[in-house]
Amino acid sequence: MYERETKKSLTEESFLLVYGTAHTCTITEDTVHMASCKTGVWPLNPNAVTKDMMALSCDTSSQCCLSIPQPSLIKVIAKMMATLTVSGPSPSPNESDTAHSSNPFVIPAIISDTFNSLCKTSASFLTTSSPV
Repeated sequence: MYERETKKSLTEESFLLVYGTAHTCTITEDTVHMASCKTGVWPLNPNAVTKDMMALSCDTSSQCCLSIPQPSLIKVIAKMMATLTVSGPSPSPNESDTAHSSNPFVIPAIISDTFNSLCKTSASFLTTSSPV
């Protein structure tokens, strides 16, 4: 619309003018109030967004979509967090279904996998008992 009305291309210098105008026109007290009500933020309504509504974002919400490569340490931690977010901790590979289910010292498989992966990164010093 800016280009059509001004017959000029959008540039770095004109971007803030265009964005500021759009922001001022659209972010009003009414739209903020409606968005808060619709999402259950205010008044508080934890049932405003259902699991069915969230299902569309489940495939991408725990995936990294950054345009720059991440260090291996970040990848390892992000993978663990994504796995725990989607499925929760799984039992360790050596744990039988009944033998250790109440044992608080059983390490979930994702934690031991993450530990082993961290040993191979620049953060391996975090996984050793020797002083730094």
